[in-house]
Amino acid sequence: MTVTAHTTHTLRELSVILDEAAEAVETLGETLCSDLDLMQAHMGSLQGLDLISQTVRQISVILCEEGAPNGFDHVRLESLRHRLEEADAQHRAAA
Repeated sequence: MTVTAHTTHTLRELSVILDEAAEAVETLGETLCSDLDLMQAHMGSLQGLDLISQTVRQISVILCEEGAPNGFDHVRLESLRHRLEEADAQHRAAA
């Protein structure tokens, strides 16, 4: 895939949008955690919100990386790294 200046600009803007979405999810989580009863009753779901935020932030970083190392070793979230590796392997197999 050829990366043009337009593509790079678009990816950076997508990254900004993803960061904003992650911030909104984090703010929601913080607000919900301020209610102790709600937090205790829904801890698993609140942890899910945190994972969503982390995943979105990691994708944002990936979109903006230039000259990223080969492979996906730099991806910190293991589940995201495995998904990307699987998608890459499928793409290579189909090529």
